[in-house]
Amino acid sequence: MSTDKLSRENIVEYLAGIELLSLDTDGVLTDGGIYFNDAGEEIRKFNVKDGMGIKLAQAKGVKVVIITSSSTPSIGHRAAALGVDHVYLGVSDKREKLTELCADLG
Repeated sequence: MSTDKLSRENIVEYLAGIELLSLDTDGVLTDGGIYFNDAGEEIRKFNVKDGMGIKLAQAKGVKVVIITSSSTPSIGHRAAALGVDHVYLGVSDKREKLTELCADLG
């Protein structure tokens, strides 16, 4: 199917072929801002609409992966709350990690 003519009628068919959704966090699942509390800990603000999108994708059988260079614990907490099974924090080469994961998942 050509994506040039993607329409409302065939969008469901087109999206049905997606098996894996790989996401970063900063600027993707967050507004890109980094906040610090009084203890100096980093805090991220996640958008609930992104969370709903992740849950809808999972309900359709899409595997969701988060790969980020950040090591902030709040990212892992948010991923756990959404039921994301594949979460990789502190990754410098995201492409390499995704390639490894795809090979592992078949």
